Amino acid sequence: MQYSIPTSKWNHYQPLREKLKIEEKKDFAGLIPGDARTYNYSTELPYLEMYASSLYCITKKKGGWDCLRHYEILLAGCVPYFFDIAKVPSRSMVHFPHDLVRRLMQLPGVPGEDFLASRLGKLGQSTNANVLIDRAVFPLNEYKRLRTAMLSYVESHMLCKSRASELHALPRVFIHSYATTEKPVDYLRELLLVGLMENGHEVYTTFNASYVFQDFDVSSLDAPWGLGSYGRGFLYERALPPSYRSRFNVWVPGDPPPDEPFSYIKTTYNNKPYPIETFFDKAVDIVVDGNDIWGAHPEPVSATWFRRELSDCHHLIKPARALLGILNSGALWNCEASPHSRLCPNLHDAARVWQYGLQMTAEVEMQTQGWRSPSGVEFLLDIEDYLRTPHYFPDFVEKFMILATNARQFMEWCRQLAETAARALGGDPNLPPPRPRLAEL
Repeated sequence: MQYSIPTSKWNHYQPLREKLKIEEKKDFAGLIPGDARTYNYSTELPYLEMYASSLYCITKKKGGWDCLRHYEILLAGCVPYFFDIAKVPSRSMVHFPHDLVRRLMQLPGVPGEDFLASRLGKLGQSTNANVLIDRAVFPLNEYKRLRTAMLSYVESHMLCKSRASELHALPRVFIHSYATTEKPVDYLRELLLVGLMENGHEVYTTFNASYVFQDFDVSSLDAPWGLGSYGRGFLYERALPPSYRSRFNVWVPGDPPPDEPFSYIKTTYNNKPYPIETFFDKAVDIVVDGNDIWGAHPEPVSATWFRRELSDCHHLIKPARALLGILNSGALWNCEASPHSRLCPNLHDAARVWQYGLQMTAEVEMQTQGWRSPSGVEFLLDIEDYLRTPHYFPDFVEKFMILATNARQFMEWCRQLAETAARALGGDPNLPPPRPRLAEL
């Protein structure tokens, strides 16, 4: 699952995407990710016009690889110059024109990533005089052809209605999610809400998302929204015509449930878990995890599960297996001169290797199964406590012995985890799975 673009906005901004001839556009847009000086836009149209007047705009990973900025750039008809696009995990941002964007970034005359990264400190200047495309060798016709293909891909694969259709929800939908006055918005949730209504679903929500309708008045809201919408409201706000309000219902506890049959959907919110409670004594059909990479990723007990950020974990399996081999050898757990005593130089080495392995395998577990083993977390806390204990403390050796007695249990856990990750990757744990490629143009 990933972000998407409201159909009405895609259609509304089509003239903007065609307004300027390619020859008239600037090389790079003035907005630079992470440079607050370049974020000078409070309304959507001038913001998108800035992108539309440029051939390229720099973008990169934010809280996750899937970032709303990429979609705003595409909506304006600009090419996202995506730093580290080759590192995007194969199961994240599946519906994104990776190959086309990379080919556009690599056209003759376009500066390379290393050069642009080295100049980021100067890119905030309004003229962008230090980053220019060599127009003498830049193939305008090839740029036009690839850009046209890129925008065609967006229209076919990246609109809200396409993402919402993947849920295979019933015509009536109940969306259960948290919300707060301080931050009522969750981007993925709201864009799916838009897509569901675009597809004709009748939607009930536990949060008031009236800001997705075009007759929404930001000034009527209390602070902090009275000072401007969250994220300036770009992309998700005012995305549906007022006539769609007939498909939208805000449900509060005490109200009767929607008429059966309906799909029960739970979503995460603001990098927090999805709600624990369930209404109507009904099984949850779908769980949507829209959190960033670092956010909470609880595993649902049942239901169809969609996640926005799902990283490759092939790079974590090798250290996990190496750790397993070291522990199995016994080399770190025995010392001929002073077995299991505070004089043995291998004790701290063993604990540190164990700590590293736990951290690695815990991440493997998160990425393949979506949850952390309680026993693994407990082991890690015990090791951290041991490593903080001075050698001369009376309970130093006792703490180490507690760790050592748990070694076999940990090794079995590590082995199972490595095998699970290898199966998830379809075989060779040292190679990432291939990304499906677009057909050659």
